[in-house]
Amino acid sequence: MVALFVFVLLLPLLFHSEQSVGNEAHRKLVIVTPHNEQIRYEFKFAFEDWHEQMYGDRVDVVWSVPGGTSEIRRMLLAQWTAAIEQGRQPGGDADLVFGGGSYEHSRLKDGATKRLSGLSTEAVTQWLVGIGVSDPQAAMQAGKAVAGVVQVEMHQNAEGDWVIDASAGISDVPPISLDHLVEIYGRQEVAGTHLWDPDAHWFGTALSSFGLVSNIYELNARGIDPPDQWADLADPRLESAVSMVNPAQSGSVTTAFETILQRLGWTRGWQILRRAAANARTFSASSLRGPTDVAAGDAAMGVCIDFFGRYQQQALADNGAGGRIVYVDPPGETTLDPDPVSMLANPPDSELAARFIEFTLSDNGQALWQFAPAHRGPGELGPRQYALRRLPVRESMYETYFDQFLDQVDPFQNAATPEHPDRAMRAFIAPLMQAMAMDERSSLRNAWRAIITHPAYPLDAYGIITADDVSDPELSAMLRAFDAMPDVKRPDGEVLTLNTPADRAALKAGWLRGGWAGEGYWDEESDPVTAYRRNAGAFFRAKFAEVMNGTSTQ
Repeated sequence: MVALFVFVLLLPLLFHSEQSVGNEAHRKLVIVTPHNEQIRYEFKFAFEDWHEQMYGDRVDVVWSVPGGTSEIRRMLLAQWTAAIEQGRQPGGDADLVFGGGSYEHSRLKDGATKRLSGLSTEAVTQWLVGIGVSDPQAAMQAGKAVAGVVQVEMHQNAEGDWVIDASAGISDVPPISLDHLVEIYGRQEVAGTHLWDPDAHWFGTALSSFGLVSNIYELNARGIDPPDQWADLADPRLESAVSMVNPAQSGSVTTAFETILQRLGWTRGWQILRRAAANARTFSASSLRGPTDVAAGDAAMGVCIDFFGRYQQQALADNGAGGRIVYVDPPGETTLDPDPVSMLANPPDSELAARFIEFTLSDNGQALWQFAPAHRGPGELGPRQYALRRLPVRESMYETYFDQFLDQVDPFQNAATPEHPDRAMRAFIAPLMQAMAMDERSSLRNAWRAIITHPAYPLDAYGIITADDVSDPELSAMLRAFDAMPDVKRPDGEVLTLNTPADRAALKAGWLRGGWAGEGYWDEESDPVTAYRRNAGAFFRAKFAEVMNGTSTQ
């Protein structure tokens, strides 16, 4: 995995070197990104022009696009962990990660940790030398060391073997002062969301919201009005017509699902997500797939990040198909999330990386997100070719240039703090969605069809129908089984229900984060999250069988 990652990371450099033969060599800035081609195009040329005007030097931006943000974070984590295991400094291949949600960039900040045990004194000495410790003997006597981006604590066990606990942040802090950040952003947060990392490991460059993209022709064919709330995903008339994305492979979609839970609450949120999953036509690996499927008419509705929906809507309008699809932020039901840039630890060119961050927060960089494309002269604001349709992160842009924005949306005026904030919610989204909707896809769809075709199901009710909304005892039992969530007994025998923040926090720490290791919830060779997913999958399989049988044991 690490070898393939490094190959993918460096492939653009190899091709770029071939193209540059015979030309003057310039400094290169290597950026790992999940961003689409349009964003990469505009930021490459705008930054190269800006840098030459500001500093008098030509630079080349080289992109590496190995996958979505979650995949980028996993590959970087694998690369950093492998470097620690092999006794060398991590990093050195790329300068920045640009794009993705604040959650994934916060995980980059957390970095990689690795325990190495059963080592001889000679092996520890070689390992310390490999990571750059100048005096290994002094480090062993002190029991700790810092070399480059790697921090080390070590001790000898009862058998005299060495145990090393090493950690390394994947992102690092560029030379930008806090006062300068406050001056740039104008404020530190919006609706309770930080615009940049308090420790300056990541910096929001744009604001993202999450909503619904729908194909008007497909909705009309089903007699459905355009959506304006998340609950519209649960409409039985959308059976096999919703485009969904696997949250384990997309950080933005995970944030969208988290938005539903934090806005509408755990119980209501999962009622919506489960019915949306039951209506799913597909579960894809990319957040780009939803708007694409909807635009092509392969799906009637999908969940997506705002700029994917707006961009797809713009692209169709530019090609004479305006009005086919519509994107909407459900009023009062969405949240804002900054789309950050992070400097990687041990970058090839930290100075150039800091300058790119500076550029993204300048008027020149911010204007790329919302200005209409046009032929631009040197120093003029805005994109050259593509309307990116994203919301700038700097409040001053709305005060100075709002009349030039393509989208007349001011998030600083409309944002509100979520009604059900709970940081533990996110950790359950991927394993629960995979367990109920992908591992048990056929069972879920069959159970949903049994419910919506039941003689007592209200034919004219297109919102969320729960067990409490029907009087028929059989249908009520079927709905109760359909919406059930798995309970877990903790080691002391207390039952955790997932219905309260306290229980979710305890289960997250104990099971998903490995706190109950050795208690029999998973074997030593298993991943605790995978084990939880299997456990939940067995629960859902049994509940969906109850629905099909028309009875419930609850």
